[in-house]
Amino acid sequence: MCKHQAGLTDYFTCNIGVRQGECLSPLLFSLFINDMDACARSDDYDGIDFGTLKLLLLLYADDTVVLADTPESLQIALDNINIYCQNKRITINYDKTKIVIFRNSFNTRVVGWMIGERAIECVNQFKYLGHVLHFNGKHNVSIGALANKGIAAYYAFRKHIIRFPNMPPGLALKFFNSMVVSVISYGCEIWGLREQKKLERIPLKFYKSLLGVKQTTPDCFVYGELGLYPLSVYHRLQVLKYWLKIIKAGPDRHVRKLYDVMLSDSARSNAIVNWATQVRDLLNNLGYGEFWVRQTVDNEHWFIRSIEQRLKDQYAQHWLTFVNVSNKAIYYRDFKVNISYEPYVSCPRFARCLIARLRCSSHDLLVETGRWLRPVLPYLNRFCTKCNLNQIEDEYHFVLICPVYAALRTRYIEPRYRVNPTRNKFILLVRNVSNHAVNLALYLRSAYNLRSRL
Repeated sequence: MCKHQAGLTDYFTCNIGVRQGECLSPLLFSLFINDMDACARSDDYDGIDFGTLKLLLLLYADDTVVLADTPESLQIALDNINIYCQNKRITINYDKTKIVIFRNSFNTRVVGWMIGERAIECVNQFKYLGHVLHFNGKHNVSIGALANKGIAAYYAFRKHIIRFPNMPPGLALKFFNSMVVSVISYGCEIWGLREQKKLERIPLKFYKSLLGVKQTTPDCFVYGELGLYPLSVYHRLQVLKYWLKIIKAGPDRHVRKLYDVMLSDSARSNAIVNWATQVRDLLNNLGYGEFWVRQTVDNEHWFIRSIEQRLKDQYAQHWLTFVNVSNKAIYYRDFKVNISYEPYVSCPRFARCLIARLRCSSHDLLVETGRWLRPVLPYLNRFCTKCNLNQIEDEYHFVLICPVYAALRTRYIEPRYRVNPTRNKFILLVRNVSNHAVNLALYLRSAYNLRSRL
């Protein structure tokens, strides 16, 4: 029975093949093509020699990769496979069959490879198992493709989450990790040793919309408020987890043999850069170089936990340095001393957004907008234009000093903060904001509305 636009067909008997989704299908197909490797091999073609490993074909389901180190050997392999497919009555999809010549330069001599009577197109890149393989062996094109997928996944995620405006931020972050971060982290065990700003921008866009701050808000402020870390921390941790799996693998495993080839190459010359040498540099940078020398880890659980904490500590040092030197963090550095989830983030959205904008300097007070003017208004000249105190219109002045908002201040802010206000009282007010988040948010909303009317 099949389903179509008009409904369901009548029952019919199928005596060829197996049903769609049948679990026996991949097993039967694997048995059917099990001898392809032997048939592709010949006296003139023996694959690529990696020392302890020779690779001819890579097989995954019905996708096949043919490897060769010369144009002549590749043509021999294609001829052998064509004969094999004809004998087995397997149809080759010529439209999806491409050839990539891996090389250092863009220009190269292209040979006209054939399968039977059909010419095969030579391309600069090809997608295999979701990863774009580029002729130069670099991951830039694949990262760009992942970024495009991530953007599509992000907007699909927003389409779903917009129906639940009151969803707790913690739950929204979990959904985001499942639906978007998993997409942009595909294959990060291979390419995740370097920071990828194209990919970092996608989660930051969501984090900033979650807090209701401007997209120009410093990334460090956003990570600090949500208690999160950049994707590069997670990606590098995944790389080292994969490295652990490789060094645990038996010597007969293909991935271990290729890893040993990289080790031997790096031992011959310090100028060689490959995945193994980058893992070595990462471990040395983290202070775990002894494990690279030993090529073994006794307590894996401790190792992973320790590596994760070290990666976070490294970013925390960068975060703290940025906060201490940023001219936008004049108050932020006083009430925020570490990367941790702020309780006010779990408040209703209107309160969360107003407080986050105040804390992260993502507002329209003159202390911030003065830097946008041309020429730039000097910091010491960014006086409040709503009162006659000749004071800089910064967060402290707006919340506790400016007499224009005195009535609102009396209504929403506790006397211990607004009576005889000081900078320290303002810091305490914003640092302990979770105790009075809604009242502070109501004051901010009313004061912003009044300011816009004056």
